[in-house]
Amino acid sequence: FCKGGSCHFGGCPSHLIKVGSCFGFRSCCKWPWNA
Repeated sequence: FCKGGSCHFGGCPSHLIKVGSCFGFRSCCKWPWNA
């Protein structure tokens, strides 16, 4: 569950920060100002 963020396989892009996980195996990433 990744509310307000985006799911990425592997790590987050450099302009996003990791805030959790999506379905256990993907990274939940958000913009720094949305985290």
